[in-house]
Amino acid sequence: MAAGEFQGDRRHEFPLELFRSALIAATSAIGYTPVYGMNQHRIERSLIDGNLDISILPSTGFDRRRLAYLPFPIRRGLLGLRLVLVRNDDVERFARIESMRELRQMRMGVAADWIEARRLPALGFNLVEGSYLSLFDMLRGGRVDYLTRSVGEVFIEMDNRSLVGDGLSIVPRIAMFYPLDDYFVAQRTQLSVLKVLSRGLSQLLRSGEYWSLFTRHYGSALLRTELESRRVFQVTGFGVDSGTPLDLFDILELRPTRGEFRLPPEVQRDEIGLPH
Repeated sequence: MAAGEFQGDRRHEFPLELFRSALIAATSAIGYTPVYGMNQHRIERSLIDGNLDISILPSTGFDRRRLAYLPFPIRRGLLGLRLVLVRNDDVERFARIESMRELRQMRMGVAADWIEARRLPALGFNLVEGSYLSLFDMLRGGRVDYLTRSVGEVFIEMDNRSLVGDGLSIVPRIAMFYPLDDYFVAQRTQLSVLKVLSRGLSQLLRSGEYWSLFTRHYGSALLRTELESRRVFQVTGFGVDSGTPLDLFDILELRPTRGEFRLPPEVQRDEIGLPH
């Protein structure tokens, strides 16, 4: 199970805990070993080559002909809810942005292996590619004008000064959204593991444990985001693969109640479909 691009990469804490909790809920004795130092391209290649059994990958863009996957966005689309990170001197300029057209005209930094690097240029975005670990240096050094970071990632990253450094800030009043999250993806030979996960995740949803786990990891970040005060630019045309359960990419429907997050009843689903 890939666990991040470096030891201590906290962006993968929720997927790992969700994976472990789903196995327990399914009363499975399947074990796993976290593997660090792998970007998205290497994860996909390792799964196809049989050097990795199961991991997470973005919900669109991987090779569905050669890999099995569980069609469940594990963070309900939180990966596609993006805040804008800029140099401190540019905060007010970006906070005044009123259209996606203005963002497209500026240079966005992306990791070369991200799905955004393949999808956003066709939508008119001006991209500059690097590696994940180099993006923050690129922004501080003026090689790019901004980064977009997931609500579930950006506060973790900003707290890691050795990663982000100084002089960068999150822009208030704006956000972006496109339908993207992570799926559990596995070798075709590991389809039985995905079926166990499907059973366990359904149990976690029915019991409410999924939402307790989600809130523990992301509730504070969603509150800090103050989404109601932001203009959310919807990135139309980003694209999803056939069969994507778009009703589960419902992060924008979340409402805080007593510090917890629940979806409106009409958009809840407590059964996870079988793997593809």
